[in-house]
Amino acid sequence: MRRSISAVGPVLLLLLSASPLEAQWRTPSSSSFEYLQVGPVPVVPPVQKPVTVIVARPRPVGYSIAGGLGGAVIGIIGGAYLGYKIDLANPCPLGCEDPGLAGLLAGAALGPALLVPIGTHLASGRFDALPRSLPATTAIGVLSYLGAWETNGMSVLLAPVLEIVAAIAIEKATEQW
Repeated sequence: MRRSISAVGPVLLLLLSASPLEAQWRTPSSSSFEYLQVGPVPVVPPVQKPVTVIVARPRPVGYSIAGGLGGAVIGIIGGAYLGYKIDLANPCPLGCEDPGLAGLLAGAALGPALLVPIGTHLASGRFDALPRSLPATTAIGVLSYLGAWETNGMSVLLAPVLEIVAAIAIEKATEQW
């Protein structure tokens, strides 16, 4: 039974498609042409596209702060991890009390020093101040690492705040040039 339906199906489809439909039998009535108006075609002048002027507007400072905070978080975590791994790969010759701690602090201090200005300038949309702010934030990171032993590591956690402030201040100073 299935075989006969599957063989007859395409034939029936072909026969049904060849028969004229009801719309093809109807003659056009006058009501179907009521909407059609014949007359002169109006000439429309070409439309000129408006000129778009793009003015670079500085983004709000909140964007720069958010970018700096993002760079600081990624820099602290990533730098501490990399510094810890590098320090463990080079063991102390006399045996250390805290293996990996010096590398962890160095990475946590220098990671944000490199990523805070990049995050700040990516968020602000300006890149001309980046070469000026990288040395400043790196100096803050190095000083925070050197002071980490005296401050029990607190300078490493406070340095990103100073780095964000320095990066935004340098960005705002170069914005006027």
